[in-house]
Amino acid sequence: MKLKFCVFLILILKVVSIKASISCTFFGNVTDYRCILGIYNTEGRDDFEEISGQHFDGLSDTDVLFVSNSNQNTKNLPRIICRSFPRLTVIDIITSNIQEMTARTLQSCFNLRTLNLWENNITALPANLLRNNFNLRALRISRNQVLEIDEHALSGSNLFDLDLSFNRIISSNFDFINSVNGTLLMFSVEFNNILSL
Repeated sequence: MKLKFCVFLILILKVVSIKASISCTFFGNVTDYRCILGIYNTEGRDDFEEISGQHFDGLSDTDVLFVSNSNQNTKNLPRIICRSFPRLTVIDIITSNIQEMTARTLQSCFNLRTLNLWENNITALPANLLRNNFNLRALRISRNQVLEIDEHALSGSNLFDLDLSFNRIISSNFDFINSVNGTLLMFSVEFNNILSL
């Protein structure tokens, strides 16, 4: 009897296992249309074909300006977010277990002005991360696990505000700052493991 129950339980668990998904709960109006993102993506899929959700009457993906979530579970920031919402100006994804970003992650976020990725598990900022993000003014990646920053990670950007505080940075080599187009006004690296300056 116990064996039958265990086999039955295993079959049930397989059937109800959660698949990777991404959806939006939309709110706001034509001048401030927002998406609260629901995402479950523990394997780091980057091949989503759509973001599900019901738009308000008269509004669509092209009206979305702000995407936010917290306490979700995704290994990465899927590219479909930028592809689906071409006018997107703010991404605010906090405490969602993001671990990796690639040079392709933000390549379609041409209008992005603020990227807040606090309290995730990002370990590195790769080369050309911001190559298409000329409008980006604030990059806040505080309270992650950042250890490595490629010297070309910020190439082509016009950042005013860069927050890398509360990470694991040990190197005092900040050559990556040179790739910002001379616009940086605020740079935070406090509470890292920097050995010397």
